[in-house]
Amino acid sequence: MDDHRLTARDRQKLLTRARVVDAARALFAEKGYEEATIRDIAARAGVAPGSVFTTFETKADLLLDIVFSRYMTLAEALSFPAEVDDDPMAQLITTARLAYGYELQEPRLLAETIGASWTWSTDAEFENRRRLAPLAKLIERILARGAASGRFRPDLDVGLMSDAVFGVFVLNFRSALFDGEDASALTARFAKQMQQILTPVAAGDPAGSEPHAE
Repeated sequence: MDDHRLTARDRQKLLTRARVVDAARALFAEKGYEEATIRDIAARAGVAPGSVFTTFETKADLLLDIVFSRYMTLAEALSFPAEVDDDPMAQLITTARLAYGYELQEPRLLAETIGASWTWSTDAEFENRRRLAPLAKLIERILARGAASGRFRPDLDVGLMSDAVFGVFVLNFRSALFDGEDASALTARFAKQMQQILTPVAAGDPAGSEPHAE
């Protein structure tokens, strides 16, 4: 619906929603997800606590809204043309650099999201995976283009390899949260990991041949 067609009531609802989301995002980053209460969020947003619940059923729904909004922004940031570099290794590292840089702008919020993900509902987890799918698919497309152009051995299982690359990419966030590594350090770590993982399946690499049974 266009803004000029919105009623005054609709505009007020959108304004309240935006204020609640902004307040929750700030408080989750400052105090943590568990410590920030609905009353805290309402006070920061300048609305009644009941207004929060008319917009979001639970605090978890509010966190998910913030998380999914970040996914959308990240997906837009990663929409660079493949022609920037036709080397799949370079494309993966560029993708990781942009993603790590974006997510680590708010490390506390990232940590709170990861922590909350262990307790949210099954439906929420399925929705989270659905929203993360574009990033996983981007990795798969990069590998598929590399395979199609002859960069990798013809027997490469692109789906299996993309799962492995995505898993490594996500796991590295723990190094940022618990070891204090910044986006540059994570990108360097990811680049070394990709060398270890992808070099054996590069076209013409003898190390990538299947081992023979004794």
